[in-house]
Amino acid sequence: MPSSLRPQQVGILIAIGFLLLSWLIPGVQIVVLPLQYLNTHLHEMGHALASVMTGGSVSSIEVHSDGSGVTTTQMTHPVIVASAGYVGASLMGSLLIAFSRNGEMARRALLGISVILMIECIFWLRSDTVGMISGFGYMILFLLLGLQLRGWPAIIVAQFVGVQQCLTSLQAVFALVNPRILAFTDSDATILQGITHVPAILWSVGWSLFSVILMTWALLTAWSNPKTRPGSPSAAS
Repeated sequence: MPSSLRPQQVGILIAIGFLLLSWLIPGVQIVVLPLQYLNTHLHEMGHALASVMTGGSVSSIEVHSDGSGVTTTQMTHPVIVASAGYVGASLMGSLLIAFSRNGEMARRALLGISVILMIECIFWLRSDTVGMISGFGYMILFLLLGLQLRGWPAIIVAQFVGVQQCLTSLQAVFALVNPRILAFTDSDATILQGITHVPAILWSVGWSLFSVILMTWALLTAWSNPKTRPGSPSAAS
């Protein structure tokens, strides 16, 4: 890790603080609601991919105008699939951060998010107007970002989106402790409580700790003496 933070890294830390405060200050949530739609699309894709990878099937993904979502699946391993929303979003976010060590890797990571959203939109997204527009809109946005951004802009965008995804698991704790903070309640933790009889708050805290650890590892990886400086020709290509 560098001895002093670069301005771009300070900006990422400020963004972390803003995202956390936006969940606690009434009225600010409406400002970050478009980002919540992205969170929900990737969260639900975590459920869908886990279901397919464990031998199940996916009927549909819905993302609603209040930022909530639901994935209809046939599950063979419900504990894994129910956990995969927050865990999957954290994994995607941490990989997005870790791969953003230089501009070229960050650009490819952004294109990877576009591919994930493309799979959702083509095969499973069956939502209302807001869900459909946000799903296809973000798919196109990340495609354009991946194709157009170079150097530090690509790195900053990739790291911001990655941090945002890692932090979403903290919402599970906030929603259970005070459901009025968020526009929706956390159903994943309550589903697992019914299956395993482990209290929902323990599932939520566990996901949050996992996410914070992953995010910290990813930031240290991305910020520690990158082999190629972002401003160099190979990094900005």
